[in-house]
Amino acid sequence: MNNPTQNQPYSPMPRDQVPWLLFRVEHRLSSSYGTLSAQARIARIVTPPTPDDFDRHLLNSKDFLTPFLSYFSNFRRALSLYRAFRLEGRHEVTITALWARDMANIYNAESIAQSLGFRDGDGANPRRMLRDHIGEFLIHGGIVDTCRILTVFRGMNAPPTLTPTPVTPGPITIREVDVVFECDAYQAVATLPEGFLPSSLQDNALRALDEEIYRRTGMLNDFWRDIVVSAVMGRPVNWAGRFMGAEQMGFLFGDTGQRRGEGDLMALGGQ
Repeated sequence: MNNPTQNQPYSPMPRDQVPWLLFRVEHRLSSSYGTLSAQARIARIVTPPTPDDFDRHLLNSKDFLTPFLSYFSNFRRALSLYRAFRLEGRHEVTITALWARDMANIYNAESIAQSLGFRDGDGANPRRMLRDHIGEFLIHGGIVDTCRILTVFRGMNAPPTLTPTPVTPGPITIREVDVVFECDAYQAVATLPEGFLPSSLQDNALRALDEEIYRRTGMLNDFWRDIVVSAVMGRPVNWAGRFMGAEQMGFLFGDTGQRRGEGDLMALGGQ
């Protein structure tokens, strides 16, 4: 590990500077699934993280469990990883949308990676590329407040079975469909994997999203809904952009930082 003698813990981001919305991709075989995962939402009492904890996590070391969950502020990056897992044949692939505004114990992975010696350019270690951690944020200790989970996008995943099913010859394909988010204030069309919304109301995507947020949080909140739609679209919709400011818009719509191939993308799923 880099900097093995460094023992001064890093400071988490100030609560008022964290991205408002973060996305996590998981599948059934993710090492965090059902333990420290966004879906299990199990809070854990953990000691302050050390530089070695960060280094092991950012290296995606399979030999060590770390106290972090990796989230991404850019929906496009999360969707790329989602598609990669689906094409690999993973089951129960999900994207969780987390309302992270004012959360504690969130760390900027790019800043920490830079301090640990990650860099880009000729001769750089491919496992220590700084650009791979642009837009990545580490949540220490898991998700405590279940109401922060706004929605879980599932798509038409093949359900798990108790008995093995024969493998169908030929490549796996993902059917893409146009999804319309429409209300009196705006109409937005996004191309997403079929069945991506967590509702059978595919003919009314905005209503489906409203119902999912209400089911999970107990609140009807147009702002939350419009921020999620903005993330999916890659641009602000309605009046959401007026309240975000340049920094939050940079988190949501900025460079994904992702330059990896599909194989490398899929390696991130256990983090």
